[in-house]
Amino acid sequence: MTDDRPTDDDQNASGTTATAQVTHHRETDTRPSLDVVRAVAAFTDTAILDLEPLGDVIDTESLNNLFAEDDGATETAEMTFEYEGCTVTVTRDAVEVTRPEA
Repeated sequence: MTDDRPTDDDQNASGTTATAQVTHHRETDTRPSLDVVRAVAAFTDTAILDLEPLGDVIDTESLNNLFAEDDGATETAEMTFEYEGCTVTVTRDAVEVTRPEA
């Protein structure tokens, strides 16, 4: 997992809000839903069991099935959703978690 937290110079295009971001590189032998929970827990410094169940936010079976096939279609697949106050983007290779900094 890499932590790409911004410096004071890292701001969005409007120049008003910095964004905290972390990218968790997915394990090939784990379900994407588990990678999401791990990444968000690490990013928010929250115990996994203290997070809202991911299944209350998205259909975890659909998320897992989206990346289950290794037929080339998953190379460009992407799912983005809100979870625990963060924007989560899942791709075949990574889970990116972002949140505007206060």
